[in-house]
Amino acid sequence: MRNPITVILALLVAGLLGVILVMALSAPEPAPPPPPLLPADPETVQRIELTRGQDHRLVVERSAQDWIIRAPFDHTQADPARIRALLEILRTPRLESFELPAERLSEFDLEKPRVILKIDHQSLRFGAAHAMEPMRYAQHQDRLLLVHDRFWHLLTSPPEGFVNPRLNPQKRTIKTLHTPAWTLQRQGQQWRLQGLGDATQKALDRKARHWQHARAAAMVPAPEIDYQTDIRIRYTDGAEQQFGLLRQVTGLLLINLQTGVGYRLAPQTDLLEAP
Repeated sequence: MRNPITVILALLVAGLLGVILVMALSAPEPAPPPPPLLPADPETVQRIELTRGQDHRLVVERSAQDWIIRAPFDHTQADPARIRALLEILRTPRLESFELPAERLSEFDLEKPRVILKIDHQSLRFGAAHAMEPMRYAQHQDRLLLVHDRFWHLLTSPPEGFVNPRLNPQKRTIKTLHTPAWTLQRQGQQWRLQGLGDATQKALDRKARHWQHARAAAMVPAPEIDYQTDIRIRYTDGAEQQFGLLRQVTGLLLINLQTGVGYRLAPQTDLLEAP
């Protein structure tokens, strides 16, 4: 004869398992995640156009290996990290989506949108921020969308903010480097210093390497003044870059004379110091 306590325990366990099974079968399925802002794959996007007001327009196109800015700077290397961040907007979820009659555009600042983002052949128009939540209204075709507002600083950045901060983004090899105080010239595998006293090859190699990999701390619009060619860099492939030099309270500013873009160097930079 079985122990009554064992029988009772077995019945309780069986009942508990039955309740768990019924709850699992009757539980509602989780809601599907909200759809992305645009049905596009960031890896296949070929062209981005960002317009803010009448004065700010950025056009970027994908090349074989890089992103190239076509406007407002002609054939300028874009910052790949900034472009990747911009393409992340495609994956941000649509938190809400409503029909948008044309007569209600002004309610959401969409009659004259603050920013228009075109990804290939699709367009997003961004309007007012939500009054209570960190969200923003956007328009895609005839739909009013409510989206996270974490990309607004990126959408309102000046075009200069999307330029590659490297002075030499193509990673060309320097042949001659001319600064206001001294000149470095490559001769075979060694460097020759002009304008100053002697320096060791190790010091010259280090200085050339610093310029080869130099990058700005920030990309900024250049002040609208006349500049002279203070720095000239020639590369072994025949290309040349010319920069103006402006000394500011915040540090040194190099101005690319071909594009007019400002490269603000870090305050501790030693690029212009003698080797």
